[in-house]
Amino acid sequence: KEVVDSRLEAGGGFRGARSTVLSSHIGARGGIVAHEVGSDQTRPCALVAGVGDGALREAERLEAEADARQSELERAPELIEQLRARRQALDPEIAEAAQAQDLAQVALRELGEAPEAEQGDAHERRVRLEAQAREAEAKVDALFEEQERVIEKVAALESGQDEIRAAIAGLRTGALHLRTR
Repeated sequence: KEVVDSRLEAGGGFRGARSTVLSSHIGARGGIVAHEVGSDQTRPCALVAGVGDGALREAERLEAEADARQSELERAPELIEQLRARRQALDPEIAEAAQAQDLAQVALRELGEAPEAEQGDAHERRVRLEAQAREAEAKVDALFEEQERVIEKVAALESGQDEIRAAIAGLRTGALHLRTR
């Protein structure tokens, strides 16, 4: 006759044509029938008809995931712009490192052509120039690798936007389906 301070989940319907529901939560996929629901003196009731709590929780989870993907999609243009700016900033760094590498290699060739190339100061200079050339080469290689990673990230972000949009649509459709079945 009365449902008080209860939490009911029915896979079918809740039928209480002569019942009073107070301070309760009722979820029933097949609908809810009650004579009286709530009163001024009790906590509010929550009635969820047509959808079970489990489906509602799953729908909320899907909506939250869709919102997170939407935020990701909205951040993509700014991230792409930052990556493109980094890509452009790498060009002068690469040029500077390549120039340092070339200068060291030219100095090594010139030193190698000198007759006193293996004597005292010349030997020390050769070792120093070889180290500079190796360092510059390593820096050029690292900068080219970073440049390639940036280019790949931009391409992935640009092509991934359509996939994210499709995922968002699928998540929202799934949530809607759960709420209305």
